[in-house]
Amino acid sequence: MVLYGPPGVGKLTVAKALSRLTGYRVFHNHVTITAARSVFEFGSPAYSALVDKLRVTAIESAAASDIDGLIFTFVYCRACGDDVFLRKLSRVVRSHGGRIFLVRLRAQKDVIYGRVASIGRKRYGKISDRETLEKMFRRQNLFLEARSGRGLTIDNTNLAPTAVAKIIYDRFGLGGYRVERSLNRRRRLHNVLKLSQNK
Repeated sequence: MVLYGPPGVGKLTVAKALSRLTGYRVFHNHVTITAARSVFEFGSPAYSALVDKLRVTAIESAAASDIDGLIFTFVYCRACGDDVFLRKLSRVVRSHGGRIFLVRLRAQKDVIYGRVASIGRKRYGKISDRETLEKMFRRQNLFLEARSGRGLTIDNTNLAPTAVAKIIYDRFGLGGYRVERSLNRRRRLHNVLKLSQNK
């Protein structure tokens, strides 16, 4: 599951609510940002390459594992080439029998400006003031829909995170997908056991 949208739209809050519904792990995009910034200058080519590598590696590892699912939060930037990144993610997840669901969150700008001031954002080193966010919005359009695959768009201007999580859960039938993934794991295990017995 990829939850994307501009900073302050509520991705992490919705991801946590969805995690409680599904049991999926939350992979917060700022984990990779923090790691890459400790090595390279923010925005440098080496920084960007490391961020992409960390994200793809983590998501591929999750797809290859026995966890039920992963929720990845992400600020999509079309001009930055993020469609290429999303296609790469889709390929690696599919190679392990998984699927990626894209969910775009959007909200009115005045609501987003209010949300970025929350205390919790500073803990993650996120943008936490309106002026910085306005500058970012002037540089890039972060409100666009990803080109790489169909998805769901939810305006959460006036929706609680739990309500948004329920919409996502119902729309993609995540309860059923969890069961399906569990059955596929059992089939793979059965096939491995069968192969080992035939040797």
